[in-house]
Amino acid sequence: MQWVNGEPVQYLVFDRLEQGRGLRHFVSTREGGVSEGSYRSLNVAFHVGDERGRVRANRERLAQATGVPLEWWVCADQVHGTQVAVVTARDRGRGSRDPAAALAATDGLVTRNPDVCCVVQVADCVPILLYEPQARIVGALHVGWRGLAGGVLEAGLRQVRELGGEAERLLVGLGPAIGGCCFEVGDEVVEALNERTNMAQPGLKSRQDEPGKWRVNLSAVCATILRGQGVPAENMEDGAFCTCCRDNGRFFSARREGTETGRMAAGIMLRGL
Repeated sequence: MQWVNGEPVQYLVFDRLEQGRGLRHFVSTREGGVSEGSYRSLNVAFHVGDERGRVRANRERLAQATGVPLEWWVCADQVHGTQVAVVTARDRGRGSRDPAAALAATDGLVTRNPDVCCVVQVADCVPILLYEPQARIVGALHVGWRGLAGGVLEAGLRQVRELGGEAERLLVGLGPAIGGCCFEVGDEVVEALNERTNMAQPGLKSRQDEPGKWRVNLSAVCATILRGQGVPAENMEDGAFCTCCRDNGRFFSARREGTETGRMAAGIMLRGL
């Protein structure tokens, strides 16, 4: 990944996706906004308790910096579930300024329509951006451990295939998320993830000093599942930033700061040619 200075907004882009023809994408940080306190500064989420006027101002700043107008954003009411929606030009603007208009109970968005930006919000969960260059399909997924165990990745790839895409052609960006260094969980989480993947997880590491405690690298588990679904390893790019401990002035982290903190946005769209 590489940093982009949108002055005053700072955001990230994936090297592989930057090479995509007629593609625009971004992963925001907490830099360059107007929110205060625990939401400092570029909080883009309405649901966390921040003042709505500040959230709208932050979104406008991000939209201006990335060149993706809010009128093109499509946002969802994320519930750590497995619903992935196919969105079209009719959905443009949903949830971008009014949270009541967001897609209900949805954790992933895919589209074949140009100038429709699929946007998800995160603060430790993995933001995953998808691009199928031949079928011209893009998507954004919000992936926490519950969604991962429930099958949100498989649901996202299923929608891509139904639109005419193939997993073997997908380019995938896994954005900043909590790392295995910081995400400590109990046996129940490990059992849920192992049931989904049916294999020993390279993203799991037990704590020798406390039985029943594990550290999970969610991005590594995501990559394992994606490979099992047919996505080539060389087509995936991992941002490799831990939102909880690495450069923690630049990322929001619910694990580090509690749930009443800000959220970052990850978005992707096809540009009208």
